[in-house]
Amino acid sequence: WLSSREILYWGDLDVMGFHLLNRLRRRFPQVRSVMMNPATLARHEHWAIKCSAPSLDETDLLNAEERSACTELRVRGLRLEQEKLPYQYTVEMLNATST
Repeated sequence: WLSSREILYWGDLDVMGFHLLNRLRRRFPQVRSVMMNPATLARHEHWAIKCSAPSLDETDLLNAEERSACTELRVRGLRLEQEKLPYQYTVEMLNATST
């Protein structure tokens, strides 16, 4: 059933979040990410925390923008939890996906 549906993914902006996105695309290639990009990280970096990023190399199904964000997070050892993003920003980005 999900194979015939549009699927949006929004996870934490961290290496594990991108790993999960990559794994989800193995089963459902049509998955589109939301707020999983360098622009979201740059705009809300003040909410990011330092973390030890695991060295997960499964990024073959990420697009260039997602891969760039994942690499930046890994190199800088950052994690931006999705619940830290402001509500209004989240609503705007989710609404933008439906256009």
